[in-house]
Amino acid sequence: MKIAINTPNGNIGRTLANHLIDEGQELVLLTRSPEKTRPLAERGAIVHEGTLDDEAFVLRATKGVDTLFWLMPADYAATDFRGEQTKLGRIGTKAVAENDIPRIMTLSSAGAQLSEGTGPIMGLRDLEKMIDETAASVTHLRPNYFMENFLQSLPTIASDGMIY
Repeated sequence: MKIAINTPNGNIGRTLANHLIDEGQELVLLTRSPEKTRPLAERGAIVHEGTLDDEAFVLRATKGVDTLFWLMPADYAATDFRGEQTKLGRIGTKAVAENDIPRIMTLSSAGAQLSEGTGPIMGLRDLEKMIDETAASVTHLRPNYFMENFLQSLPTIASDGMIY
């Protein structure tokens, strides 16, 4: 099976990629920093350099894959955060539709099932709805927190014994 991962440099994408390579899967990695994926490339992954907001790049890099793992990285510097989420969601959805990718797995969030009051999670809700309209077999993962996020709280855990 040929699986594309659009975030192979982060905690989630890198861990997923290593597990899939261990299982003998063929990987296609979409990255803006190919030097960070060198260990995965040395293990057989195909690396495509580009950015996720470049529709032509995403369409080209995902051509011929059987499964797409799509995680929308947050661009907190964006002047229109929701607009950026929508743009990336549309690009991922277009790749699934135009490349006839039979299976997609998204990393969403707990709260994406709610229609209001969830802040940036609304963009993930929108992504889920866009992806659901494709012909692909869809799985939305909705974790509510990651253990790595606790690392940001270590100073207050150590000093105050609290997580804020």
